[in-house]
Parts: sequence; structure tokens; C-alpha cells
Amino acid sequence: MGRPTLFTDVEENQLVQWIQECETNHQPQTKVQVLQKVQEVLAIKTENLAVDIPSEQWWRKFRKRHSILTIKKVCLVVQKPMTLNQPMKIEHRRLKAVQDEDTIVTFREALKSLMTTHKYPPSNIWNFDETPFGLDVVASQVVATKGKKKLYHCTVDRTSNITCLPIVNAAGFHLKPLIIFKG
Repeated sequence: MGRPTLFTDVEENQLVQWIQECETNHQPQTKVQVLQKVQEVLAIKTENLAVDIPSEQWWRKFRKRHSILTIKKVCLVVQKPMTLNQPMKIEHRRLKAVQDEDTIVTFREALKSLMTTHKYPPSNIWNFDETPFGLDVVASQVVATKGKKKLYHCTVDRTSNITCLPIVNAAGFHLKPLIIFKG
């Protein structure tokens, strides 16, 4: 029959559910974080604080038993730290809007209507996007559910950032990017 698994089927399903909840809350876990969670749960379950982290073989078999899981690249979304006066509502709405196809379609239709009505030349339509590059390290690959096109990881901006502002117009002309350092 073979060696018994570390967890029952129910416990493994709870672990998968935890991975999916982390993903839904924009806090996807790396393989190492999942293995550390398994180690924590085993330490509690067996009442042995000296439990080793599960082996690579356990990880492969776990992934095989739960083929819904995969390793994916993650997009980073940086949020400003929450204060009493300004909760993180705007950033959360932005994140939801990025994932909502209807919001994007509505915006594009409104833009097309304005361009048609006012006949703006493409050379007069400019865009720039503030892109922070955090100096803290965030995992680029995480454990996630198969089937999602984009996966986001929210992190609170607690460190210094270097900010880049690429500037381009609708005609394809671009200016040199503006680079902002902390100062």
C-alpha cells in the first residue's frame, strides 16, 4: 500500500483551499512558503516542534495529487501604507478595475467617442504611467490555480522606490523617461 501521506485527503484539500484564498486575496504564496506552512501545521499536528520541512519528493507528489495547482509568474501591485485618515480603498478599486474586462471596454468606448467628437490629433494625446520599482524583493513565481491569465501580488510600500515615468503619445512619439529617486 505504500508509505502514508503527511496529511489526510481532507487536510490536503484544506491546504489547497488556503493556497487559493491567498491567491484570491492577492497574497499568492511561493513554493517555499507553502512548504513552511506544511511544516508549521505538521508541528502542531504531531506536537513536535522539530519537524523537518517536507521533501522535494513530497512536493512533487502533492502537486501530482492536486493537478489544479501550478507555478506562475506574478505581477506586483504596490500599495501605500494604510493610515487612519486614508485607508487603502482606492488602490484596491484600481486592482479590481484592472481585472474587470467591462471597465476596460467602457473606458475604451468613452475614449473613442471623445476622439471622434473633438477630433484630437494623435500627436496631442499623451500618456504617462508612474511605475515604482521597489527595492524590496518579491517572489516572481508563486503557487497558483491553473487557468488564470494574470496573477497579482499586493505589497505595502515600506521601502524606498525608484519611480520611472515613461511618456508617449498616441502617434508613437516618446520622451525620455523621467526617473525619480528618493530625496
